[in-house]
Amino acid sequence: MSIKDRLMTYAEVLEHESMKKHTTFKIGGFVDYYIYPKNCTALMCVLDILAEENIPYYVLGRGSNVLCSDTDFHGAIINLDRTLNDFYFEPDGILVAQAGCSIINGGRSHEKIVDRIGMGKWYSRFYWGMSVYECRCL
Repeated sequence: MSIKDRLMTYAEVLEHESMKKHTTFKIGGFVDYYIYPKNCTALMCVLDILAEENIPYYVLGRGSNVLCSDTDFHGAIINLDRTLNDFYFEPDGILVAQAGCSIINGGRSHEKIVDRIGMGKWYSRFYWGMSVYECRCL
């Protein structure tokens, strides 16, 4: 069974994919495997396959503010924005967001995040989006 066939059990897999399609700056060379895991469990299985096959990888969230070399990457990019894209607030007010979560959705910011954090803690980062002024990494 090919590596792609093994990976496709757990994810959508694109071969020889241009990174230009997946970054806001529209730059980057080609990657051997561009992977969208189906869920958290599938992500773990994908990581196991990549380790077994000695395939280097990077994990990508939404692809914003990422600079990719124009040199091809002989490995895998795992993109989490299709399935690991949820967020919630803990009782003490801490925002917990998965790696693929976007605070901009269809041109509108998530009102829940804006309401809880407050516009005073936001600032314009680039013309296409917003960034959180204060965040706490968990």
